Amino acid sequence: MPIKIQALKLAVLFPVLALIILPNQSTANAGFFDWINSGSSDASAVTIGNAGWTFEEIRNKSIQTIMQTVAVNDNIPVNQVEEPKIQYKVISETTRQVTAYNVGDPYQTDSTPCIGAYSKVNLCDEIAKGVNVCAANFVRLGTRLLIVLDADQNFECIVWDRMNSRYKDRVDIAMGLSEKIEARQFGRQKLKVQIMEKDADQEIPL
Repeated sequence: MPIKIQALKLAVLFPVLALIILPNQSTANAGFFDWINSGSSDASAVTIGNAGWTFEEIRNKSIQTIMQTVAVNDNIPVNQVEEPKIQYKVISETTRQVTAYNVGDPYQTDSTPCIGAYSKVNLCDEIAKGVNVCAANFVRLGTRLLIVLDADQNFECIVWDRMNSRYKDRVDIAMGLSEKIEARQFGRQKLKVQIMEKDADQEIPL
């Protein structure tokens, strides 16, 4: 049965807190049990390890913040802990015409050139962040497509935009406003396009 991401976060948090407490057993652990037994509401009386956080502060921090900022060994932050990446599987593959366009250009889009079919996503911001975006009409918004460019190179993108309704089977790759030459050079190609979905059978190893 797939393991919930939240449960995994909790599993990661406990050893992190243990690493904070153990190097300072004589003070932190004793303080912890004294604080628990006393029933005191004065959380400022106890701090944990090198992080210098009170219990009240830890309770109010997100797990991600704790994992990213707590020092395990003095000056080494725990910023290498990442959530497991979601795995996708291919559910179909067809050969389609693939083109490219430039987000942010009203002549290629409309009067709101950075806003596509899904208004909550700013396409210009996504491209600037390095997110691969494309437009297509044959799948739901948010679907991931894998475009096979050649034997050694694939292009994975997320569908956040639509094309003109007459292009029912085409994929349009979104490029930045400064990449007009690249978009023209890409031209119109016939390429294999794979539709992907989340792997429901994915198990997150412990």
